[in-house]
Amino acid sequence: MFENVLYQNAVDQLIQAIENKDLPQSLLFFGPSSSAKLTTALELARVLSCKAAVKGEWLCSCSSCAQHKLLVHQNLLLLGPRETSLEIAASEASFLKAISQNAEYKEATKFLFLRSIRKLLLRYHPVLLQDDDQASKVASHVLQINELLEELEQGLHTSEIKDIQKITESLVDLSVKLEAQYSYDSIPVLHIRNLSYWARLTSSDGKKIVIIENADRMLDASKNALLKILEEPPKNLTFILLTTNRNAFLPTILSRLRPYYFQERKEEEQKEVIERVFHLTASNIEDFLLGYLPVSLETIQNNAKKLYAMLEGKSLLELEGIIKDLGGLKSRLVLSLFFNQLFLLQRESIRNADEDKKALVLEKTYEALSFIKSCYENIRFLRQNPQSAFESLAHSLLKNKKNTL
Repeated sequence: MFENVLYQNAVDQLIQAIENKDLPQSLLFFGPSSSAKLTTALELARVLSCKAAVKGEWLCSCSSCAQHKLLVHQNLLLLGPRETSLEIAASEASFLKAISQNAEYKEATKFLFLRSIRKLLLRYHPVLLQDDDQASKVASHVLQINELLEELEQGLHTSEIKDIQKITESLVDLSVKLEAQYSYDSIPVLHIRNLSYWARLTSSDGKKIVIIENADRMLDASKNALLKILEEPPKNLTFILLTTNRNAFLPTILSRLRPYYFQERKEEEQKEVIERVFHLTASNIEDFLLGYLPVSLETIQNNAKKLYAMLEGKSLLELEGIIKDLGGLKSRLVLSLFFNQLFLLQRESIRNADEDKKALVLEKTYEALSFIKSCYENIRFLRQNPQSAFESLAHSLLKNKKNTL
C-alpha cells in the first residue's frame, strides 16, 4: 500500500495506524502544495475499502480496488476548490509522448491522464450538486467528458495516434471549460449539507470516504455544517481533510482531526517524482506544472505590467492586445495569476509615494485594491467581458488617483 507516494513520512504513520487498527474516522493532511496529500488520501480510500483478505496490496484485483484506482467508486466523494487544468495538460503530454514512442509505460500514462480528469469530475458528483441551480448544465457537460473517457479507455489498442490525440484534445478543452464555468473558490454550504445526508445513508458496498481538498477555504456556514457531522460522524465513514494552512481551521474542527504532516520534498526527490509519474524531466513540481499554462508565466507578468502602466495613465489604454496575449482570459488560472500580479504592482506603489503623502496614498491604495478585486470578480463570476471590465477599472482608478493628488 502507498507505493505511489514517495518521500513522505506521514505514509509510515498511516500504515502503522492501519496495522494497529488505530486509524480515526477524521484526519487532516497538512503541508505545502504538491506534497502528495491528495494522492495519499485517494490511496488511503482504496486501502480502507479493499475487500481482499490482505488489505491494500498495490496489485490487488478486488472490485473495490479496481474502482478506486479509476476513481469511479460509488462510496468516494471528493470536493473542494482546486486548479486541475495544469495536471490534466501535463498528463496529456506524458500520455501522447508515450503512445507516439510506443513506450512500455503507455498504459500507465493513459491511467494517469484518466485519473487527472476524474479528479475534476468528482467535484461535480450528483450527490454534491443535488438542489443546485446549475446541476443540469453541469451534468450535460460531465456526460460529454465521460463519453470521451470511455472511448479513450476502450480504443487505445485499435485507434490511430491522431485519433487518440483528437480525443485527448477534446477532453482537455471540455475540462478547462467545465472548470472555468462551474468551479468555486470556497466550498459551498450546499455541498457540505448534501454530503452529510449522503454519509448517513446505508451502503451495501462498505466504507464511505469523503475527501475535502483545500478544506480551509470555507465560509462560516460551511464550517458550521462540517462541524456538526464531525462531532458525530456515521460509523462507516472516514473524513480526510487536506490543507496548506492548518492555522485557518476553527479550533473546534481541529480538535476532531488527527493531523498528519506532509513535508516539502527536496529537489532531487521532486525530480524523481516527476520522472516516475509523468516520465518527463524537471526538478520542481510546481514549476513543471506551470510550464503547461496556456500562456507563459512571463507573458502573464509582462501583460500585467503593461495594463498597470495603462491604468496609471503612462500609456494609451489598448486592451485588445493584452486580452489576446492572455488567451482571452478563458483560463481561470491565467486570470487568477494575472490579477495577483496587478495586486502586487498596486502594493508597490506605496513604496514609491512621497513621505508627506504616504498616509493618503495608503488609503487610496486600499481603495484601488478593492477596485481590482471587483474587476476580477466581475470577469470570474459574473462573466463580464474582460475589455469592458478593464475599462471600468481604468475609470475607477483614474478617479481614485485624482483624489490622491
